[in-house]
Amino acid sequence: MNARDAGTLLRMKPNMLRFPTLLAVAACAFALPMPASAAPVDMEFGASIPSGTSASGAVAISDQVPFLPVSGAVGQITAFLPLLDGRYAATAEVRTPDTHGAYFGVGAGVGRLNQATGLVVDAIGGVPTGMPNVSVALRFYASTSRGVGTAGFAGLRIRL
Repeated sequence: MNARDAGTLLRMKPNMLRFPTLLAVAACAFALPMPASAAPVDMEFGASIPSGTSASGAVAISDQVPFLPVSGAVGQITAFLPLLDGRYAATAEVRTPDTHGAYFGVGAGVGRLNQATGLVVDAIGGVPTGMPNVSVALRFYASTSRGVGTAGFAGLRIRL
């Protein structure tokens, strides 16, 4: 093994650790005790297709925000984490209440889905699967800035 091969191996190592680290974080989130009055947390696992690169796995974690002044709407904050190069989006969203797993909504926040960090907007939706607390989740993130990028997501949403 020469110095060039060793340098390549060292550059690859952080990328190889992303997925196990994400799994460990998800396992810890499932293990956290939740008080009975706590708002439900939703975890979404699936595939992301960001602009400028190939598809990868992704996770989105949403927590409801109580006392939203809009009647009949549900407020939530969401962290969207594709498994690529430190990409992310953090958004505040307003959506319809779950109707047997079906919902839709919009949001805005900050993210880095390509090369730069900036404002992102998102559209979200879900359709029921027939299983309690599980639905198919769809997300689309966009920005007016070309450097921030866009991303699509499809996966399973599990209510904890």
